Amino acid sequence: MIDLAGFWKDDDGAGATPDDLADWERNHAVVLPRLLREALAIRDGGALRDAPIDISPLGAIKPVGPDFWEHASVEREVENRGLVFEFGRHTEGELGLLLDYNANGPEGEPSVASYTLGDLEVDHVADALDEFIAAQIETDDAPVVDWDETVDAPDVVGREVVETSTWDGETSSLEQVLIRRDVGLILYTRHRDSESEILSKTTLPGPIVAPLATIHSYRPPPDATFALHLQSEEFDGIVYLASSKVGELGWKNSVTHGAPIYVAFESADRGRLEALRSAVLGPAARVAESRESSRAAMVPRRETPDQLDGSKPRATFPGLTSLSEILRQQIEETSDRSGADGEIDSGPPREE
Repeated sequence: MIDLAGFWKDDDGAGATPDDLADWERNHAVVLPRLLREALAIRDGGALRDAPIDISPLGAIKPVGPDFWEHASVEREVENRGLVFEFGRHTEGELGLLLDYNANGPEGEPSVASYTLGDLEVDHVADALDEFIAAQIETDDAPVVDWDETVDAPDVVGREVVETSTWDGETSSLEQVLIRRDVGLILYTRHRDSESEILSKTTLPGPIVAPLATIHSYRPPPDATFALHLQSEEFDGIVYLASSKVGELGWKNSVTHGAPIYVAFESADRGRLEALRSAVLGPAARVAESRESSRAAMVPRRETPDQLDGSKPRATFPGLTSLSEILRQQIEETSDRSGADGEIDSGPPREE
C-alpha cells in the first residue's frame, strides 16, 4: 500500500480540485488511475519523495501527439493511439512515462510504458500505475553496483575525482574509474555528499565512435570541469546499473539495457582528458582532435578577465554565466551532438 501522506517530495503547492479532475476525465474520455487521481488532489504534480519520478500537473497530462508516433519504436502495434497519455518523467533514467488504456479500455486501469527521450523506444514496464510506483519505491539492503570491483582492478584506463560545492557551501565528490574489458569499456562512478550516495556502472561494448570522442566544457565556474564524450558503436550490449541511497534508507537499484549510448568522463584538467582519449582510441584520437579544431574555428573566443575592458559590466556573483558564454556552450553542445556523417546523439537511458 502506497502512503499518500508521504507521496510528494514537497508539501507546498495546491492540489487539483474535484472539478478540475472531473473536467479532465470528461474532456479526455478516460478515467484516471485511483492513485494518480488521489495524489493530484493533494498536489498538482511534482517530484515524488521516495522515487526518481516527476509527475506532470493535471493540465500537462495529454495524449501523445502524431509526431511522437511517427518516430517511435514500439514492441507491438498500439490499437488506439488516442488512449496513450504522457504523464511524467523518470529522472534517473531520463525516460518519458506513458499511461496506456488500450488493454483495459478508457474506464479500466491503464498500463505503464516508458520511452527513451532520444530515440523514442517504447517499452511496457508495468500492468498498473500502483505496481510501477511500488517498484520504484522498493529498496534493497545492498547496492547492485559493487564499488569494490574498482579497487586494484586490472586494465584501469583512468581514475579521476571531481570536487564540487554549492552556493551554500555544501560539498560533494564524484569518483570515476574507467576500465578496459574484453567487452569494451566499463565506467564506474560514485557521487557522494552529506546526505546521499549514488553509484553507477555503465558497460559500453565494442569500439568507441572516434569522431564523437570530443572534449568540451561541462560544469560552469567556480567548479569548472571538462568532459570527454565516449559513445559506443554498438547499442545491444549496453548495460547500465544504478544504485542510490539517501540517509539511512535502503538502496534503490535499477538495471537498464541499451542505454545510455554514451558516457561523460569529467576532469578539471583538460590535458588529463586528452591523455585518456589517446589511451582509449590510440591513433584514432586524431580524428576527434581534428574535429575539435574545426569546431573551435567556428566558436567565438572566450574573453578572459584580463582581456575584458574595465568599462564593461561584470558579474557580481561567482559562477554567474554571461549570455555570450551560454551561447558559446550551446554551440559546443550542438556540435558535440552531431556526429560524423550525420550521426546524432540519441540521449540516455531506457529502463526495463
